[in-house]
Amino acid sequence: MDISIVTIISITAIENTLSLPEKILVSKIIATNEFTSFIDAAKRYCSFIESHEAETPRHFILQSQNHLLSLYNLGNCMILMEEKSDQKIEVKLDELEFQRSLHFIADRLWDYRYYWYVFDPTAKKKDAGIVYGDLYEDLGAIYKYLKQTLLLYGMKSSEAKQNAVWDFKWNFDTHWSGHCANAICAIHYFLQKSR
Repeated sequence: MDISIVTIISITAIENTLSLPEKILVSKIIATNEFTSFIDAAKRYCSFIESHEAETPRHFILQSQNHLLSLYNLGNCMILMEEKSDQKIEVKLDELEFQRSLHFIADRLWDYRYYWYVFDPTAKKKDAGIVYGDLYEDLGAIYKYLKQTLLLYGMKSSEAKQNAVWDFKWNFDTHWSGHCANAICAIHYFLQKSR
């Protein structure tokens, strides 16, 4: 048999065997302890922001740091699915509730809002830029990504669930993990200075 024919047959066989497990993968990911723990942590963080209950700015950033540490750790443990569903499903936050939550974050940050950080600490010295950070932006962005994806995950369709499972990990890896890491570090120093 010609090598190119064998290669084509092998690739086709691999593609055929991958299609079924990819469909099962969503349910397997949802059933893992890592995923369910992440979902619980995401819900707790969103509830914390929406509750508007932190009494003092110090208490607020301390609780924020605890939530962020959990989210960062669990986000790293999640599995990235191979693909989203072909169906595009949009979810919109209630804009009034989102603005109230952002106002609560800004109100509770008080003097714990702005900080400096190195944008890419692994860059060569001449390329390492010092950047102005903002906990308001960090906490708000994380809340928005998590809340939107939780809403998507709460829909009944299997396509919505598949997209949400993919979004949780992809958004963590590409968007809000940096916000999370920077906020954890900044809060550490804010708490040290306010002892």
